[in-house]
Amino acid sequence: MAYLPKSKYSIKNTPGGELLYKSNKEIYIGDYMSLSTGKYYAGTNNIQLGEELIITSINAEEVELHEPSSIDVVRHKILKENIDIFLKETNPIPEENPLPTDKEYDRGYYKRYFAKRINNEIYIEIGSKTYKDIKSKKPKYDHNLYEVGEITWHLTGNVFLKNTTSIRQTQKIFRYINYHFIKLDEHKLEEELLQTHLKTNGGELYLASGKDYIGEYHINDGGPMVGPTHTEEDHPKLYYVSKLPIPPDTTYEDFLSKTLPKNGPKKQVKKQVKKTNKSKFKFKSKSNKNIKKLISKPVKRASTSTKRSGY
Repeated sequence: MAYLPKSKYSIKNTPGGELLYKSNKEIYIGDYMSLSTGKYYAGTNNIQLGEELIITSINAEEVELHEPSSIDVVRHKILKENIDIFLKETNPIPEENPLPTDKEYDRGYYKRYFAKRINNEIYIEIGSKTYKDIKSKKPKYDHNLYEVGEITWHLTGNVFLKNTTSIRQTQKIFRYINYHFIKLDEHKLEEELLQTHLKTNGGELYLASGKDYIGEYHINDGGPMVGPTHTEEDHPKLYYVSKLPIPPDTTYEDFLSKTLPKNGPKKQVKKQVKKTNKSKFKFKSKSNKNIKKLISKPVKRASTSTKRSGY
């Protein structure tokens, strides 16, 4: 046979089990030449080629028997079994809306906690214990499937501004949290809140349409409104955000009026608070097809008229 240039072949080695002599089908062990034509020859002589070799033929059953198990496959099986066991032992996350305590009303704010699945933007409100269990990755709940967060919720003063600010801060991590905490005065302490003859030069308050409001306004228990003082005539409400979280098939205001009560418990005078410091505000719950929450209903108590000069 003529000289075979190095560009037409490569020298390899087999420990056995890969190639057979073509003539007698015996296993070949040693160096061999692999030609660019797809043929194999024993030895390394590129001038006088050795005996032709062929690839060992193994049937499907033999391949399955000789093929080593994949480490990745084994790991996957073990992990899957562990995950299945973990999920069987976890509980559904309970939806809660804990009401503020007397102490929290005195302080003027409290923490509210929430959870969302990592693959959607549907939020549920949870209690502090559930929040801590998921945050610390206790096996009681599927902490791999949920993200949890907290928000400071204000109960006194201009809660419309304060809670809007809290929501904006929380939105830096949980973008659509404003669609869960829609009622800005939820659980608000019922107190006299009246500020008149206020003025905004823009970039602060907005009409329901999202238009920037410039001019005089006042603040009462229902939040900021157009005009220097409150009157019996209809006058638009104002908001601290330009885009309201509108629930499906209804308006923002209709949702609030039909779903949730206006006020929380009435403010007590200090002496009465001291005498009844072991008591708790009593509430009734109310459900709605749009939102499931426990809603506060006030117990009649003596109220004090307190004018607020700030928030």
